[in-house]
Amino acid sequence: MSIDMNALLLRVAGDVFGDRVSIEAEGNSPSMPHAYVVRRREGGRNAVLVASHEWSEAHIVDFRVTCTVFHYGDDEMEKESALRALAVVLRAYMAGQGQVEHRPSLLWWRPDVPRYTVTIDGFEWRLGRHGWVTPI
Repeated sequence: MSIDMNALLLRVAGDVFGDRVSIEAEGNSPSMPHAYVVRRREGGRNAVLVASHEWSEAHIVDFRVTCTVFHYGDDEMEKESALRALAVVLRAYMAGQGQVEHRPSLLWWRPDVPRYTVTIDGFEWRLGRHGWVTPI
């Protein structure tokens, strides 16, 4: 059984974000031939939700931080759960929840390194430029 990731992504994005922001779907883009992308813009904040058969990603474009969740196999409920969790994190960011911290770079000539932290349902999510921590 093949899962239609584009349909799954659009369904989850519609459930989580509703009509508050517009959805731009790009299936099978040249840079990610097996990924489906939903871009969200609200109140000057930019976020991107990406899904493929093996992984899902949440990107906060404004600070170039990301979080990836891997989900191998053909369990549609597992893929939907991971994708929904990432979408909820992006919704929290776009609603102004959580905090963005800037810590000094280890290299003096590089700019500070951002990290977005938010607690959702008692679990802390941390999205960074070079790493992430998820409760799932």
